[in-house]
Amino acid sequence: MLSRGARNVVLLSRSGRVDGNVAKLIEEAHAINSQVFVHACDVSDKEQVQNLVFKGISKLPPVRGLIHGAMVLDVSPFVPLAVILLTSPRMFCSRR
Repeated sequence: MLSRGARNVVLLSRSGRVDGNVAKLIEEAHAINSQVFVHACDVSDKEQVQNLVFKGISKLPPVRGLIHGAMVLDVSPFVPLAVILLTSPRMFCSRR
């Protein structure tokens, strides 16, 4: 997204940790006059998402795009994968 002109990118994760590839991405963004903001937010928790939208990113420019890639995978030989994915909180949240 940065290489295609995005100037402000917000990355969400449950931990909000900045290390490894995220730290490298932030450095690369600064080099091309862009910014990467990292926030802790569990997207399956409505209260955390509301807090992020109304307080965490309220000073940033309007949202112009969204990529949702959250996933929790817990494979069990006794439960089909489709059932696990369709009943997880994140899948429910992303369908709303």
